Amino acid sequence: MNASAFSFVPPITAEKPYTVTEINQGVCNILEAGNTLVWVEGELSNFKIASSGHCYFRLKDAQSQIPAVMWKNVATGLSFLPEDGMQVVAIASIKVYARGGYYQLDMHKMAPSGKGALFAAMEKLKNKLEAEGLFDTAHKRPMPKKIAVIGVITSKNGAAIRDIIKVAHSRSKRTDIVLIDVPVQGDKAAPAIVRALHDMNEWG
Repeated sequence: MNASAFSFVPPITAEKPYTVTEINQGVCNILEAGNTLVWVEGELSNFKIASSGHCYFRLKDAQSQIPAVMWKNVATGLSFLPEDGMQVVAIASIKVYARGGYYQLDMHKMAPSGKGALFAAMEKLKNKLEAEGLFDTAHKRPMPKKIAVIGVITSKNGAAIRDIIKVAHSRSKRTDIVLIDVPVQGDKAAPAIVRALHDMNEWG
Protein backbone atom coordinates (compact mmCIF):
# COMPACT_ATOMS: atom_id res chain seq x y z
CA MET A 1 0.00 0.00 0.00
CA ASN A 2 1.18 3.49 -0.82
CA ALA A 3 1.36 5.48 2.41
CA SER A 4 2.27 8.62 0.50
CA ALA A 5 -1.37 8.97 -0.56
CA PHE A 6 -1.89 10.86 2.69
CA SER A 7 0.39 12.26 5.35
CA PHE A 8 -0.18 14.19 8.55
CA VAL A 9 1.88 17.25 7.71
CA PRO A 10 2.91 20.04 10.09
CA PRO A 11 2.03 22.40 11.51
CA ILE A 12 0.25 20.23 14.06
CA THR A 13 -0.55 22.74 16.77
CA ALA A 14 -3.13 23.40 19.44
CA GLU A 15 -4.32 26.37 17.39
CA LYS A 16 -4.97 24.24 14.32
CA PRO A 17 -5.58 20.66 15.40
CA TYR A 18 -6.90 17.85 13.23
CA THR A 19 -10.52 16.87 13.77
CA VAL A 20 -11.44 13.29 14.65
CA THR A 21 -12.94 12.92 11.18
CA GLU A 22 -9.72 14.13 9.54
CA ILE A 23 -7.65 11.62 11.51
CA ASN A 24 -9.96 8.74 10.61
CA GLN A 25 -10.19 9.79 6.98
CA GLY A 26 -6.41 10.11 6.80
CA VAL A 27 -5.93 6.58 8.11
CA CYS A 28 -8.59 5.41 5.66
CA ASN A 29 -6.75 7.01 2.75
CA ILE A 30 -3.47 5.39 3.76
CA LEU A 31 -4.82 1.87 4.29
CA GLU A 32 -7.11 1.85 1.27
CA ALA A 33 -4.64 3.49 -1.13
CA GLY A 34 -4.77 1.63 -4.43
CA ASN A 35 -7.46 -0.74 -3.11
CA THR A 36 -4.67 -3.28 -2.62
CA LEU A 37 -5.42 -6.98 -2.18
CA VAL A 38 -3.23 -8.84 0.30
CA TRP A 39 -2.57 -12.48 1.09
CA VAL A 40 -3.05 -13.18 4.78
CA GLU A 41 -2.82 -16.32 6.91
CA GLY A 42 -4.25 -16.87 10.36
CA GLU A 43 -6.56 -18.84 12.61
CA LEU A 44 -10.34 -18.44 12.55
CA SER A 45 -11.92 -17.28 15.80
CA ASN A 46 -15.50 -16.38 16.84
CA PHE A 47 -16.79 -17.54 13.46
CA LYS A 48 -20.48 -16.66 13.03
CA ILE A 49 -22.89 -16.95 10.11
CA ALA A 50 -25.57 -14.26 10.21
CA SER A 51 -29.14 -14.84 9.05
CA SER A 52 -28.21 -12.82 5.97
CA GLY A 53 -25.62 -15.45 5.02
CA HIS A 54 -22.68 -13.13 5.66
CA CYS A 55 -19.86 -14.52 7.84
CA TYR A 56 -18.26 -12.51 10.62
CA PHE A 57 -15.15 -13.63 12.48
CA ARG A 58 -11.68 -12.70 13.67
CA LEU A 59 -8.41 -13.77 12.07
CA LYS A 60 -5.63 -14.18 14.61
CA ASP A 61 -2.11 -15.37 15.25
CA ALA A 62 -0.10 -15.65 18.47
CA GLN A 63 0.23 -11.88 18.92
CA SER A 64 -2.64 -10.13 17.14
CA GLN A 65 -6.12 -10.37 15.68
CA ILE A 66 -8.14 -8.56 13.02
CA PRO A 67 -11.93 -8.46 12.55
CA ALA A 68 -12.97 -9.90 9.21
CA VAL A 69 -16.06 -10.39 7.09
CA MET A 70 -16.93 -12.70 4.23
CA TRP A 71 -20.00 -11.68 2.29
CA LYS A 72 -22.60 -14.25 1.31
CA ASN A 73 -21.63 -14.32 -2.39
CA VAL A 74 -18.10 -15.36 -1.38
CA ALA A 75 -19.13 -17.71 1.44
CA THR A 76 -21.44 -19.76 -0.77
CA GLY A 77 -18.50 -20.58 -3.04
CA LEU A 78 -16.37 -22.14 -0.29
CA SER A 79 -15.43 -25.79 -0.70
CA PHE A 80 -15.05 -26.37 3.06
CA LEU A 81 -16.83 -25.57 6.32
CA PRO A 82 -15.00 -22.90 8.33
CA GLU A 83 -14.69 -23.62 12.06
CA ASP A 84 -13.06 -21.90 15.00
CA GLY A 85 -9.43 -22.98 15.31
CA MET A 86 -9.00 -23.66 11.60
CA GLN A 87 -5.88 -22.24 9.97
CA VAL A 88 -6.66 -20.53 6.65
CA VAL A 89 -5.00 -18.50 3.94
CA ALA A 90 -7.02 -15.80 2.19
CA ILE A 91 -7.01 -12.96 -0.30
CA ALA A 92 -8.48 -9.88 1.34
CA SER A 93 -8.81 -6.15 1.02
CA ILE A 94 -8.50 -3.75 3.95
CA LYS A 95 -11.70 -1.85 4.57
CA VAL A 96 -11.67 1.19 6.84
CA TYR A 97 -14.85 2.59 8.39
CA ALA A 98 -13.84 6.18 9.04
CA ARG A 99 -16.97 7.10 10.96
CA GLY A 100 -16.43 4.37 13.55
CA GLY A 101 -12.64 4.55 13.51
CA TYR A 102 -12.04 0.85 12.88
CA TYR A 103 -10.94 -1.41 10.06
CA GLN A 104 -11.48 -4.99 9.00
CA LEU A 105 -10.50 -7.49 6.33
CA ASP A 106 -12.98 -8.13 3.52
CA MET A 107 -12.34 -11.70 2.35
CA HIS A 108 -12.41 -12.37 -1.39
CA LYS A 109 -11.17 -15.98 -1.32
CA MET A 110 -10.31 -18.34 1.53
CA ALA A 111 -8.97 -21.89 1.84
CA PRO A 112 -7.51 -24.12 4.55
CA SER A 113 -3.78 -23.53 4.71
CA GLY A 114 -2.94 -27.10 5.64
CA LYS A 115 -1.21 -25.93 8.79
CA GLY A 116 -2.09 -25.33 12.39
CA ALA A 117 -2.99 -27.38 15.41
CA LEU A 118 -6.50 -28.27 14.26
CA PHE A 119 -5.37 -29.61 10.88
CA ALA A 120 -2.50 -31.54 12.46
CA ALA A 121 -4.82 -33.09 15.05
CA MET A 122 -7.32 -34.13 12.38
CA GLU A 123 -4.59 -35.73 10.27
CA LYS A 124 -3.23 -37.57 13.31
CA LEU A 125 -6.69 -38.87 14.21
CA LYS A 126 -7.38 -39.90 10.61
CA ASN A 127 -4.14 -41.89 10.42
CA LYS A 128 -4.87 -43.54 13.78
CA LEU A 129 -8.37 -44.60 12.73
CA GLU A 130 -7.11 -45.89 9.40
CA ALA A 131 -4.49 -47.99 11.22
CA GLU A 132 -7.25 -49.46 13.41
CA GLY A 133 -9.20 -50.44 10.31
CA LEU A 134 -12.18 -48.24 11.12
CA PHE A 135 -12.37 -46.97 7.55
CA ASP A 136 -12.42 -50.51 6.17
CA THR A 137 -15.41 -51.02 3.86
CA ALA A 138 -16.17 -54.28 5.69
CA HIS A 139 -17.35 -52.24 8.68
CA LYS A 140 -19.64 -49.98 6.69
CA ARG A 141 -23.38 -50.45 6.97
CA PRO A 142 -25.78 -49.77 4.11
CA MET A 143 -27.66 -46.50 4.40
CA PRO A 144 -31.42 -46.87 4.95
CA LYS A 145 -33.65 -45.43 2.25
CA LYS A 146 -35.56 -43.35 4.78
CA ILE A 147 -33.81 -41.76 7.75
CA ALA A 148 -36.08 -40.72 10.62
CA VAL A 149 -33.47 -39.52 13.13
CA ILE A 150 -29.91 -38.24 12.75
CA GLY A 151 -27.62 -37.98 15.76
CA VAL A 152 -25.04 -35.20 15.66
CA ILE A 153 -22.18 -34.53 18.08
CA THR A 154 -20.74 -31.05 17.62
CA SER A 155 -20.91 -27.50 18.93
CA LYS A 156 -24.38 -25.98 18.84
CA ASN A 157 -22.82 -22.65 17.83
CA GLY A 158 -20.63 -23.95 15.00
CA ALA A 159 -21.18 -23.69 11.27
CA ALA A 160 -21.23 -27.49 10.94
CA ILE A 161 -24.60 -28.04 12.62
CA ARG A 162 -26.26 -25.35 10.52
CA ASP A 163 -24.99 -27.01 7.37
CA ILE A 164 -26.14 -30.45 8.55
CA ILE A 165 -29.63 -29.16 9.33
CA LYS A 166 -29.85 -27.40 5.99
CA VAL A 167 -28.82 -30.47 3.99
CA ALA A 168 -30.95 -32.90 6.02
CA HIS A 169 -34.11 -30.81 5.74
CA SER A 170 -33.54 -30.20 2.05
CA ARG A 171 -33.87 -33.96 1.57
CA SER A 172 -36.66 -34.62 4.04
CA LYS A 173 -38.63 -32.30 6.30
CA ARG A 174 -39.55 -35.30 8.46
CA THR A 175 -36.01 -36.04 9.60
CA ASP A 176 -35.41 -35.28 13.28
CA ILE A 177 -31.95 -34.19 14.40
CA VAL A 178 -30.71 -35.03 17.90
CA LEU A 179 -27.79 -32.79 18.88
CA ILE A 180 -25.36 -33.32 21.72
CA ASP A 181 -23.56 -30.05 22.27
CA VAL A 182 -19.82 -30.48 22.90
CA PRO A 183 -16.74 -28.29 22.64
CA VAL A 184 -14.83 -29.06 19.45
CA GLN A 185 -11.50 -27.59 20.47
CA GLY A 186 -9.40 -27.26 23.59
CA ASP A 187 -8.53 -29.70 26.37
CA LYS A 188 -12.17 -30.45 27.20
CA ALA A 189 -13.13 -31.45 23.65
CA ALA A 190 -11.87 -35.06 23.53
CA PRO A 191 -13.43 -36.33 26.81
CA ALA A 192 -16.69 -34.51 26.05
CA ILE A 193 -16.91 -36.11 22.60
CA VAL A 194 -16.17 -39.57 24.04
CA ARG A 195 -18.96 -39.17 26.61
CA ALA A 196 -21.32 -37.96 23.89
CA LEU A 197 -20.54 -41.01 21.75
CA HIS A 198 -21.38 -43.33 24.65
CA ASP A 199 -24.64 -41.46 25.29
CA MET A 200 -25.58 -41.55 21.62
CA ASN A 201 -24.91 -45.29 21.41
CA GLU A 202 -27.09 -45.92 24.48
CA TRP A 203 -29.96 -44.01 22.91
CA GLY A 204 -29.59 -46.14 19.80
